[in-house]
Amino acid sequence: FVKGMDLPPYYALGLADLNGDGNAEIFARHNEPEQGFCDLKTYACLTRIYVYTKDKKLIEIGTFMSGDPVIVLNTKTKNVNDLRIVDGDAVKIYKWNGQRYQVK
Repeated sequence: FVKGMDLPPYYALGLADLNGDGNAEIFARHNEPEQGFCDLKTYACLTRIYVYTKDKKLIEIGTFMSGDPVIVLNTKTKNVNDLRIVDGDAVKIYKWNGQRYQVK
């Protein structure tokens, strides 16, 4: 993740092409424990994935609590990369259901 501005609220941003179309999807993490965006016990923070559409809209395609790092796997579901997410002590695999990511 690329750390955003050091002004409240804190964000971390990342980019990855998940569906092979040549356009990177946007990972946005909200890093503000005081506002309930992070779990102080597991160090997991609210992370959302967005697609920037051709008609210039942002559409959320995934929401989860995660710690660093979010791993884009080589495995795919419906031609979209699976994600490996660490949430505290748990490792979860998220798969594309055709509209958004869901834990499997």
